[in-house]
Amino acid sequence: MAVYIDGLKDARGLSDVGGTFEYLLRENASDGLIISHAYAYSIRVEHLKEAFDLLQAYTDDERFQLMFSAISSYHLFLQVVSFGDSTTRNTLIEKNLETTKELDSLLKDLTRYQNPDDLPPGLVEKIFQTSEKLEV
Repeated sequence: MAVYIDGLKDARGLSDVGGTFEYLLRENASDGLIISHAYAYSIRVEHLKEAFDLLQAYTDDERFQLMFSAISSYHLFLQVVSFGDSTTRNTLIEKNLETTKELDSLLKDLTRYQNPDDLPPGLVEKIFQTSEKLEV
């Protein structure tokens, strides 16, 4: 349970990724600033991924496996943004902006559930389906 509560802290910190990227692109932020935000988010998403991996290992609950898969996709996206080619970074963010904004909202919804057993399967499925739309 403690690992989930720690993961929720990271989920809260991930509920503005799309909004932040939108702002950074609109304000023509430097590549370094975009990278620093993407990398900070990738660390948070990695922690959340690990939390769901542990929950799945201990419970064998399919919801946690789906969350692990969804968050793994998000982690990959943020890693590519962090360490990928600077000439295509902004294009990649723009291409995925609506999806990251959807994930902002869904992860904010996730934080309402203080007990992992209370996670609605519908929310888990929506997060999974949305993460599958990320293009890297």
